[in-house]
Amino acid sequence: MSKIYVWFRAGASFKTLFMYLPLLIILLAVCTYGGVFLGSQFYTDALVAHGRVLQTQIAPMSGGEILFLTAGVLPVIEEAVFRVVPFCLLFGLLWLFKLKETKAGIVLAIIGIVVTSLIFGLAHGPRNYFIQGPTGVILAVVYMKWSAFGSGFLATLKGWAASALVHGSYNAVLMLIFITLR
Repeated sequence: MSKIYVWFRAGASFKTLFMYLPLLIILLAVCTYGGVFLGSQFYTDALVAHGRVLQTQIAPMSGGEILFLTAGVLPVIEEAVFRVVPFCLLFGLLWLFKLKETKAGIVLAIIGIVVTSLIFGLAHGPRNYFIQGPTGVILAVVYMKWSAFGSGFLATLKGWAASALVHGSYNAVLMLIFITLR
């Protein structure tokens, strides 16, 4: 059995999630905005375009509406669409073909992380895949760790809750900054 599989299969508790939540938010911020600090013009242009979208779509709402939507409702829906459904299908296929505990299963899971993260990034706008894509990778790893590599219905719900919590917390930090600066 692969060490990666054993690590994912071990799962994790919500106590661990809350302990690592600040670190995960910092990691998400570094992944999201790291290119700007490195001086990448493409990254900077993508962030400016993303800021314009925020200004036009979210600015007319009140602060409470923005937080409720971006930190509560949207992360739950996005995690269901971009993590739960694709990985349940993937884990089902891995189980069906008895690949779940093999190196091929790990490779397919990693490919699943990359593909769902690219789709997650592209769903946030054509230029945002460099911004949202790395975020999708981290959220997918959180989902897979807390779902114990798709080990059952309750584990899937736990993974969904964990990734939605990290996603919502990250969005809350970003939106609080956005609300404060507008």
